[in-house]
Amino acid sequence: MQKRSFKHKSNNNAKWIKERERISKLKCEIESLGEFPAYYKDAFQYAIDFFNIISSFQDDGYIYNAPIKLEDAQNEFNKHIEDAGRNEFGFNRTKPGEKVTLENTYWGNIYGISTFSAAHLLYDYEHNPPLGVVISYMQIRPFIKLHMGRLLNLCNIFLSQN
Repeated sequence: MQKRSFKHKSNNNAKWIKERERISKLKCEIESLGEFPAYYKDAFQYAIDFFNIISSFQDDGYIYNAPIKLEDAQNEFNKHIEDAGRNEFGFNRTKPGEKVTLENTYWGNIYGISTFSAAHLLYDYEHNPPLGVVISYMQIRPFIKLHMGRLLNLCNIFLSQN
């Protein structure tokens, strides 16, 4: 019985080591995005880049093998991946494996602005830049900052544990 328990623990530890490697890669990819851009048009591409990072991680699976002391962090991490990843009713409406683009991300439904693809909104904003500023700074920025900040913090927690 003891031997069986040892194998199980070793197996989970090996899985956790692999998941920590994925977490480390995710952290590096998110950090490579740098600071949120000042120019509103750049915010749309920044969101696309963020969504591609998160969606790729999501496609490879959520994390499930964290040590028991990190269970709450694991649950919060998975929730942020789910919320910032693919969702047929969310901002990123792509299917697993599909590349995130301006054409398949949707913003709006804020301050009376209808929901449209990022590509459509950018085209419209050429003629009405204040709308781009509203979406960029009142929707994209807070969404990305929330998820990016918490995910990086959680990555640091996971990577600081053995």
